[in-house]
Amino acid sequence: MNKHTPQSGFSLLELTLALGVSIVLTGGVFYYLKQNQESFVVEAAIADLHQNFRAAMDLMTRDIQGAGAGLPQFLGPVASNDGGTDGSGNPNVDGAGRQLTDEILILYGDPAFPSLTVTNGPIASRTTPIQVQNPATGPAPTFTNGDNYVLYALSQPNAYATTDNAEFDVFTLSSNSAITGGRQLTASATSTVNPPTWSNIVFPSNSVLRVTRLSEWVRYRVAPTTNELQRSISGGAWVAVAHDITNLQIQYWTESINSGTGVVTQSYVDQLSTTTTNNRALVRSVRISLTGQTQMTRVADNQGQRTLSQVIDVTPRNLVLPGFVINR
Repeated sequence: MNKHTPQSGFSLLELTLALGVSIVLTGGVFYYLKQNQESFVVEAAIADLHQNFRAAMDLMTRDIQGAGAGLPQFLGPVASNDGGTDGSGNPNVDGAGRQLTDEILILYGDPAFPSLTVTNGPIASRTTPIQVQNPATGPAPTFTNGDNYVLYALSQPNAYATTDNAEFDVFTLSSNSAITGGRQLTASATSTVNPPTWSNIVFPSNSVLRVTRLSEWVRYRVAPTTNELQRSISGGAWVAVAHDITNLQIQYWTESINSGTGVVTQSYVDQLSTTTTNNRALVRSVRISLTGQTQMTRVADNQGQRTLSQVIDVTPRNLVLPGFVINR
């Protein structure tokens, strides 16, 4: 009697099918591992971007809130350079097609230096000698050639809109000499502060003028080639304070009052003007719009670059507010 021995193993077709299934399953596993890895990288980059935003916003907020500290009765301690728009209302761009970002300049005074009365106002130009009166009480301050000082028009708060446009000039002291009861100051023709473009800077034409010392000035800008938010103190080097930042836009919240009707007009403006309804003296807060992007580029499955924008309104604590509404 013949005995049949059972055949062991698989046929070639079965082996091929098994191998194909294994390849498909292995490919699927690796695909999902790749997806998870990309998701992890993207989420980590987004978390890093949020951290950069928090650091940037915190630093800018504190600087703007302190704007004007040490500058008694001073208007307009914040200025900006507006990137602007073209004739069609689209943002201006550089040669590489990147939107021109705004820059902001923030002024701080020396609280130990008094506000001195100018006795020969109005001052015709920056090179016109400025005669200041010693303070009524306390020692006469010491002027140092090469330091920066602020010549500004004195303004007092009132219940209605003012035509005072926060006229002032920041000058670098070239020389000073004693005169009866005070000092005569001579300014350099150019100032070391040198912002790119002051928004609504009007050389003071008022006859009631004061002089005080500028302690520090801070500037912020975005470097488009490196995507960094940069900060400069008193004309020093630009230092990166946040990475992956691609745009900075500045607006001013202004509030004016019609003296005849009492109607309050409020609006955001990109750049301050010199009108009774849009000037530095009417600024109530500064709006910061910041945009950032993650470092990686976008890939085919949309797991790549992410963009984040944030807007915040900051009110400087030291604003002198002519035109304020009583009890508002």
